[in-house]
Amino acid sequence: MISILKLKSGNISSVENMLKFLGHKVEIITNKSELLKAKKLILPGIGSFDETMNYLKQNELIETLRLLIIKNEVPTLGICMGMQILLSSSEEGKPCEGLSVFPQKIKKFDKNFSKVPHVGWNKLEIINSQEMFLDEKNFFYFSHSYFLEKILSENVISLSVNGSKFVSSIKKNNVIGAQFHPEKSHKYGFHFLDYFAEKFYV
Repeated sequence: MISILKLKSGNISSVENMLKFLGHKVEIITNKSELLKAKKLILPGIGSFDETMNYLKQNELIETLRLLIIKNEVPTLGICMGMQILLSSSEEGKPCEGLSVFPQKIKKFDKNFSKVPHVGWNKLEIINSQEMFLDEKNFFYFSHSYFLEKILSENVISLSVNGSKFVSSIKKNNVIGAQFHPEKSHKYGFHFLDYFAEKFYV
């Protein structure tokens, strides 16, 4: 069973429908008791960093998420904003702390980058975990204005270019973070989500 945590806003239906199409059982969860039962977890990906963290705080989900992800090592996939809240903080919105699964910060695209926001299809340069991806082309759909500037090299799955390079996916033990939207990325997204559901951290 794949559990998708409902956030204040998010692309839940797209992720849910793709996973069901692939033959996986999916549930939408909203509260602490449901979250504690999750065996595989997806944090979906639309919204702002501060509003998302405020929603989690209001619903008393922050410490439960940290318990599940960090201590209990529940396999977790964060998509776009769901990836960004896995970091310690962001330049987006009012200052607040993220889940801090990764200690690095999220920054806003500046003059060194060609498109702000960065929207559309882009290629991934695979650094690690080639098995997550369908083939060497690896085109995925992006929609974001903030990015992960730096992270430990062993945590980098892929890089992409928007004028300058940025980290487009990350991994640490039981956690994957994808800046792109696999649920909008056709056959490449199918393979990526199927890998997470079937093979990741089992």
